[in-house]
Amino acid sequence: MIESLFVFESTRRRQRSAPLLKEREQYLSHLLSQGTSRTRTRTIASMLLNIVRLFELVDLRSVSLDEIRTTGLRWINDTNSRRTRSPGSTSYYTFTYIAEKWFRFHNKFEEPDSSSQPFGTTLQEFCDSLRSRGFASQTILACRIRVRQFLRWLALTQSDLLRVSIGDVSDFIGSAQRRGCKPRTLVGISYIFVNL
Repeated sequence: MIESLFVFESTRRRQRSAPLLKEREQYLSHLLSQGTSRTRTRTIASMLLNIVRLFELVDLRSVSLDEIRTTGLRWINDTNSRRTRSPGSTSYYTFTYIAEKWFRFHNKFEEPDSSSQPFGTTLQEFCDSLRSRGFASQTILACRIRVRQFLRWLALTQSDLLRVSIGDVSDFIGSAQRRGCKPRTLVGISYIFVNL
């Protein structure tokens, strides 16, 4: 996998010598099979090296959302991996997003207790509703991630779910766009609110 993804031998060597090569390659193969571009997959492969380093992984272990967030903050201030540029406005989001997806792929992501999350009970009821309507588990997971992001954002602006308007949804999508979300991610977010 690494051999076909990277051209330069120095990059291949760096990838091969880092811990958890098999686990990283499994995830990268999965991304390619899902239609992720080779350019994006290379970017993720490079980020996985930083994730392995900053989480100090030798073996894959379970991690919590809090640990991912804390490590994401370390990533922002990490000077060892940045020789030519400083972190951009989306660096934290990119790091935490890729880390969560990778750990989740390997069933090593500890789901937060829904009762401690903003609108956690509502989120669980939403997912239960999708399950009872026959949605596939991967679809439910994707919807859960997107809706959870919205609910976290919403909790910062208001505490009453009954007062949510289409303007709130539009503001959330705008904030996601400013954070650097790709157009297909924005379409996925919009789809959930329009169709579900």
